[in-house]
Amino acid sequence: LWIRDGKAALRLAEGRYRLRLTGAGGAVLDMDTRTCGDGPLTVSLQPEANLQVDSTSLDGPTRLVLETADGSTVLDRWVTWKSRWDRKLLPGTYRATIQPLGGAARTLSIDVPPDGATLGM
Repeated sequence: LWIRDGKAALRLAEGRYRLRLTGAGGAVLDMDTRTCGDGPLTVSLQPEANLQVDSTSLDGPTRLVLETADGSTVLDRWVTWKSRWDRKLLPGTYRATIQPLGGAARTLSIDVPPDGATLGM
């Protein structure tokens, strides 16, 4: 992958891919290189929303998995600290699975509108 003048370039083997971009905006694009042709692929970034994750009530290490409505994982990490922190996401509905170490998992749906949302762990 190389980036120059606001353009990124990379070579991919033929096949299907999911492209996820984040930064000064975000985008998710499912593509098949066999149908893209030889020209450049242009992706428009959308404004991202802020999901504030609140882990201040945790009693110990807890796994947090965030998935999009189609099942794509956007975050999978063990949270071992007590704080509030931000995660940029495209607006939409997500499934959050929260599982304490050695405990039962709980799954909930969270809507992240353009103006953001909070997820209490």
